[in-house]
Amino acid sequence: MIRFIEKAFESVIGSVTMNDVNGSQNDDVFRQEPLPDLTEVYAAFSNMNGGPFEVILQFLDIKSLDALSLSCSHFYEIVHTVDFWKEKILHECTSSAQERVNNLQEVSVVQLRKIHYLCRWSIIQAQTMGIVHMGDRYWVWKNNVRGALFSPCAKLRDVCWLDVAANTTLPPGTWTASWRVMSEDGCYLEHLDFAVHFEDEGDAKATKTVQNTEFARNTGKWFTIEVGPFVVAKKTNAKISIKNHSGSWKRGLIIDCLELK
Repeated sequence: MIRFIEKAFESVIGSVTMNDVNGSQNDDVFRQEPLPDLTEVYAAFSNMNGGPFEVILQFLDIKSLDALSLSCSHFYEIVHTVDFWKEKILHECTSSAQERVNNLQEVSVVQLRKIHYLCRWSIIQAQTMGIVHMGDRYWVWKNNVRGALFSPCAKLRDVCWLDVAANTTLPPGTWTASWRVMSEDGCYLEHLDFAVHFEDEGDAKATKTVQNTEFARNTGKWFTIEVGPFVVAKKTNAKISIKNHSGSWKRGLIIDCLELK
């Protein structure tokens, strides 16, 4: 029976793509290739205990879920329920996304799908990061920086021990950490070491070193520095950092945010 289910899923998901659904490519897909009847598949799952069908659906991506929901009214009803999307957010999204769900006054499938989508592009603002020496003469908060996505930004005046860290919880998947920064005229950063570490694991999962020449080449404008991609096998606490602990004085860096994609 398991192989029958696998073949049925492969047939449905392979037959219908989001382009087909949107009508942007093969407009005759439903007339040319009728979808298989999956009533027997649904009945097999319904006769099992513990809701295994819903559990299996949690492992499908959004494109596959939308395609599968077109094949059978039973599938459609399950995929378009509030409880299904709450469970998917619980297992796949960051804690901040779950807090957004808890704060909703009126919960709908559309709202939950939007939260699920946005959690795949999490943004950590500079103000929530751990920055060593912030608030004294080395680092300051700067409001209304031109072109910044958020306010305030973190502005480096002058420091030897440069250490910036963002902590978050990542669901399973392949991720890239993208820092949005700006370097000022006269900046000197020697080199900055970017890294991603998982809790209770010694070695970095992803690293990148950026030399001062790169920052000097991009003065006065926002640019991104990407670290990764890296794979998260299970829900994991991660620390994403920028460091340079050498004795040289670093200056002229502004941090807007960190995007996790």
